[in-house]
Amino acid sequence: MPGWMDKLTAEVVSPIMAKLCVDAKFLLCPEPIRLLHQHIRLIAEQEIIELWATDPTTQRDVQQFCYFLGHDLLEIREQEDIWIFKIRKKMPVNVC
Repeated sequence: MPGWMDKLTAEVVSPIMAKLCVDAKFLLCPEPIRLLHQHIRLIAEQEIIELWATDPTTQRDVQQFCYFLGHDLLEIREQEDIWIFKIRKKMPVNVC
């Protein structure tokens, strides 16, 4: 029996492939950002992580997270009340 997940994954909106997907649906602030911060450490620089969240405040929080930590926010979209974010992990800063 097809569920809402089948419909969500059947629609390809972006060709950007994520290395890791973090499911933070139905979690409230600050949990989606905490999970994103925890999981972004698991991927290499320049790899892409995808975050799925239902808390609308995550839009603002992810933008601020990327701005302050230097990651690239590649995509934000809403699909059936789920916010989907694609973020490229920043390159390390070389300190002399």
